[in-house]
This record gives sequence, C-alpha cells and structure tokens, in this order.
Amino acid sequence: MRLVHGLLAAAGLAVLAVLPVPVAAQTFDTELPCDATVPERLSALGVDRAKIASSLTEERWNYGDRHDVFLGWTVWMHLEGCDGRFVMRLSTGCTVETVYTTGQCRVNGVHHSR
Repeated sequence: MRLVHGLLAAAGLAVLAVLPVPVAAQTFDTELPCDATVPERLSALGVDRAKIASSLTEERWNYGDRHDVFLGWTVWMHLEGCDGRFVMRLSTGCTVETVYTTGQCRVNGVHHSR
C-alpha cells in the first residue's frame, strides 16, 4: 500500500509542476529557462513584461523506442488584455525557434496561429 501511495504522490507532484503559476507568486525571470533569452526577445518585440498575467513553461520531448530526446521548451504567456496566448519556443541551446500568438491575441511583428 505504501508503494501505491508513494507512486500516487509522485504522480501528483509531476502534475503540479506543469500548472501555470501567477507571475505575482514568483519573479517571471526566475521561472524561465535560458536566463535572459525570453526577456530579451520580449523587449525586442516591444512587449512589456509587466503585462504578463501568467505563464507556463513546458518541456518538449521526442519519446522514442530506444531513448528519449529533449527538444527544448515552450513558454506560454497570458498577456493582460489579450484573449489568447503569446507563445515562444526555445531550442535546447536557448535559441528562439518560434514566436506566435493564439486566439484573439495579437502583437505587432509576431505571427498569429489559429
């Protein structure tokens, strides 16, 4: 019974790790991989980091038969006054691969994905 309880507790912690964390709960920059990559790109695009209401950083993996390969991260951001998401995909080497918006969210100079 202890083994089952321990496995359930471990699974619960894994689920909690991917839930969005309000920016007010932590400093936005400390939640991000790759140090200054995301804040620098936001600044270059004219996006005010104070407008980020919440964010979620998700690891991207390619699961194979012989081994799993880590591909990088996807950072999902909800901007105040923006009905949708501002999304940035990063490589394992911290290069910005893609930046786009979803839903009704629009940012000048950024591709919109339906």
